[in-house]
Amino acid sequence: MKLGKMKYRGTIVVDIDGVLADFEKEFCEAFGYNSRHLYSLESRYPEHKDLIREFVANPVFYEDLAPIFGGLLFVRQAHARGWYILLVTSRDKSLRDVTKRWLEKYGVVYNEIMFAKNKREAIADYDAINPSRPVKIVVDDSVS
Repeated sequence: MKLGKMKYRGTIVVDIDGVLADFEKEFCEAFGYNSRHLYSLESRYPEHKDLIREFVANPVFYEDLAPIFGGLLFVRQAHARGWYILLVTSRDKSLRDVTKRWLEKYGVVYNEIMFAKNKREAIADYDAINPSRPVKIVVDDSVS
């Protein structure tokens, strides 16, 4: 649920897939558990690049992702302690509606959501526009 204005301690950026939603389980059930040490899905299965792109672009895939309760709890507690919650996802913008429905279904508290292929650039742009609540913490399943 999107939240209103208040004075914030700073911003926490939270990824959706792999932090709030269990994307990995569903993907592995469809494609297999090989090469899980590789972050890029297409690097895991180079022979299925087109099929993977089609799979991750399908809104139906995202509707029933299982929640990761530790991530949901972290976001709720952080917001209750005065942090601005910025969800940044590399999902395609065409998945906005299904993403918002999923967030609502699981009661995810957040202030803002961004869809960005390059999260690092999106965060830098956000910081430039919002100097009063800079990003202080990033929670993502990718170390990059």
